[in-house]
Amino acid sequence: MSTEGTLALLSSWSGIDFSAFGRDELLAFIERKGNGSQYIADYLSRASAERPLTVPDLAKLYAFGGIENVAVGSAEQIAERMIAFADATGIDGFNVAYAIRPASVRDFADLVVPELQRLGRVQSEYEAGSLRGKLFGHGDRLKPGHPGTRTELNANAPTS
Repeated sequence: MSTEGTLALLSSWSGIDFSAFGRDELLAFIERKGNGSQYIADYLSRASAERPLTVPDLAKLYAFGGIENVAVGSAEQIAERMIAFADATGIDGFNVAYAIRPASVRDFADLVVPELQRLGRVQSEYEAGSLRGKLFGHGDRLKPGHPGTRTELNANAPTS
């Protein structure tokens, strides 16, 4: 993990230059909950509840997407953790991040998804058709008048 790289990424997400903070300034920022992303400030406030964060601590929190979001283990352990989390919270999906691209995503698809399928939590057969058709019931094209049907050639076409 690169502290500088992680801080640069976090700064680009939030618009906050975290590399400029010393320990005391970072603590003051967290307590003030301002100067940028409210979500990140709230998250840092929760993360620093037990002890004040240092800038390297901040980088470690976000090295793999956040302290609350990291799962490490066998495919079975990760699947069980995901199922337990989904059951406890009522969520219906996950955004899967990666540590190494594309290997992390490939490993998830090749190892964890089959385990989730075995446990009946991810479908293993799919109906024919596009995702758009399944979601909106209009086939593979947007219905007429949808803003997504506008192109430069017909940019002035009505959208309703």
